[in-house]
Amino acid sequence: MAYRTIVLKGDAIRKELKAGGAITPGHLCQRNSSNSVVVHSTAGGNASAIVAIEDSLQGNEIDDAYVSNDRVQLAYLSSGMEVVGILTTSQTVVIGDLLESVGNGTLRKHTVQAADSVGALLAGESIYTNPAIFRAIEAVTTTGATARIACEVV
Repeated sequence: MAYRTIVLKGDAIRKELKAGGAITPGHLCQRNSSNSVVVHSTAGGNASAIVAIEDSLQGNEIDDAYVSNDRVQLAYLSSGMEVVGILTTSQTVVIGDLLESVGNGTLRKHTVQAADSVGALLAGESIYTNPAIFRAIEAVTTTGATARIACEVV
């Protein structure tokens, strides 16, 4: 489906921050220590529901990317809102699947972190309590290219 806007349903809190790198509308984002916005950088890590949206104030659409130092339009989302995210490559997602960060602003199907036979973490592993922040509301399969996916905030 061809989308024309990132926020599909709900009233997001809209903010604007300086880009700390390349960002495409639909990317999952986070603030960095310089108070700039960057794509979410921890694969499967804790995330807030913050997505870059199209800069409609400048006449830009969802395929018009931001570059470093641009002013990025952001949507701070709450549970139940519906948005268009970017699904990474090699994914088969059905309606109801939970989605998490890939670590580059895109999303993938959430997988529960496995523990060893006694339930302990292996060396170097972390427990993330909030990795799955979206639920797919459409079925999408990607192969060699990313694709847009409609999802709701959990």
